[in-house]
Amino acid sequence: MGEHLDDGLEDFVEGVTVQLREDGTTSVLGELRDMAEVYGLILRLRDSVQDLLLLEVHRKPNLDQ
Repeated sequence: MGEHLDDGLEDFVEGVTVQLREDGTTSVLGELRDMAEVYGLILRLRDSVQDLLLLEVHRKPNLDQ
């Protein structure tokens, strides 16, 4: 640990913000359209060879039902 993620992630996924923290960790925040984008982001993080410390996914309720 101790190295930040490349902020090119913001270019890879629309609507994602990368926050570089003083402790060397990186927060990736944003709203993704669907689970395919979530998995794409996870794969991108995996390929960056960084440790993933926490992943939180919050789904919006489907109001159409």
